[in-house]
Amino acid sequence: MHRSLLEKPIFTNDKLLKIWIWCLLKASHKQHFQIVGRQKVELRPGEFIFGRFAAAEELGMPPTTVRDYMYLLRNNGSIVIKSANKYSLVSIDNWELYQSHTNNTAIKSATKSTADGQQMDTDKNGKNDKNNRIYTYSSSQMLLAEKLRDLIIKNNLNAKVPSKLEQWANEIRLMIERDSRQEADIEKVIVWCQQDAFWKTNILSTKKLREKYDQLFLQMRRHQSQGEERHGKSILETGFGNGRSDRSFTEYDQ
Repeated sequence: MHRSLLEKPIFTNDKLLKIWIWCLLKASHKQHFQIVGRQKVELRPGEFIFGRFAAAEELGMPPTTVRDYMYLLRNNGSIVIKSANKYSLVSIDNWELYQSHTNNTAIKSATKSTADGQQMDTDKNGKNDKNNRIYTYSSSQMLLAEKLRDLIIKNNLNAKVPSKLEQWANEIRLMIERDSRQEADIEKVIVWCQQDAFWKTNILSTKKLREKYDQLFLQMRRHQSQGEERHGKSILETGFGNGRSDRSFTEYDQ
């Protein structure tokens, strides 16, 4: 564990701290298979099989308490939970950052906060500390980054997207804090640009989203206004004019 945990809000919450340490201790250190019922489940480093009743017995807590705190860790981006029929697979996000390396290379010293939703990730580039970058963002900003990534992949299954979205989430944070964008508006722009024939081939990262945001926002508003205007005009024409007054509104609504 990194000693900076002493300075994190999680350290002041006894139950959350206990469950977080339990997760770190339960996580596998090497790839192996585990038998769960009649299934053979492959576990990679940083993963473990989770069942809330078994966890509750180990932790000495009610199952509902364990469940709620595990969801809190998940929502803060500290763990990923994948549910199956009879168990859940839990992955420690950025597991390698919690491992100690005793060789001569520089030591990764990034620490992820949990309770306050703030996360830090250090990119190491060899031994050059000047290349290290720290990203701090909230879980909602990560969700927006994930939304853009998912829509990009939906449009192109072969799209090149990063496996980790810390930098993408940090760009979202900068849009909100420095550019005074609203999260709700950012989400609308993300959805719209990935539906537009031109922009979906050009907005392939949150960095490009931030760069073109004003242009995207204005075009989105203009297209929405034009769509409402055309819709209103079509109702008037089909319902009252051009010799088609015999058609009902119900027919056009369908």
